[in-house]
Amino acid sequence: MPKLGYFLLLLVPVSCANASDQDTTLKNAMQHSEQPAGEGGVANLPFSRGRTFATLDAYLAYLEQYNGPLDMPWWREISPGVYRQQLYIANLDVEPETATRAELEKRFGFTPSR
Repeated sequence: MPKLGYFLLLLVPVSCANASDQDTTLKNAMQHSEQPAGEGGVANLPFSRGRTFATLDAYLAYLEQYNGPLDMPWWREISPGVYRQQLYIANLDVEPETATRAELEKRFGFTPSR
């Protein structure tokens, strides 16, 4: 196979399972909450790439959408109000962190929602 063929194979997305359901959920959470830098919300968050977020939900949805496919850390809700950090790093000695919604809101500087 020519080298170009190998290159094109690398451009195929790694995971597409439930992509339409995930896309809908992420778009709903981020629709009016993600803002360009400097327009209010919480800024300078880890892995935010210069964006600010009005809500914790918008930030967590952003991390899932943009970090998940790149094997970078993001947070998954494992039960109501409890989140586990998703790590796909080769270091197997690292235990994924678990935190409550209130703990994440405090850590990242969001106003408590409840």
